Amino acid sequence: MRASETPGGRERRKHPRYELRKSVRVFLGDLSHSGALIDVSVGGAAIECRAAIEDEAELSVEIEELGTYPAELVRRIDQNVIAVKFISNEAVAVRLAEVVPKIRTGR
Repeated sequence: MRASETPGGRERRKHPRYELRKSVRVFLGDLSHSGALIDVSVGGAAIECRAAIEDEAELSVEIEELGTYPAELVRRIDQNVIAVKFISNEAVAVRLAEVVPKIRTGR
């Protein structure tokens, strides 16, 4: 993500973000942690997850009805919420761009 020229240096999102509550499993090596999706975009997601995961850790995120995607922890929003960036190729990005809006609207 790139920084915008808005006051305070806030980030400008590359993709629309959708608030969406779904069950999530976060896989880190041999460990798996349950969580809840807070919001999702083609580029990443915010996930409520109490697991102790280090910044920049590579993991897989399995989202109910959306599938499993490789990701990287980019930051901890608070003690129980993490922000992940999907590590995607073009096929994954296209799939997410098609599926996420449909899940949100129930189509």
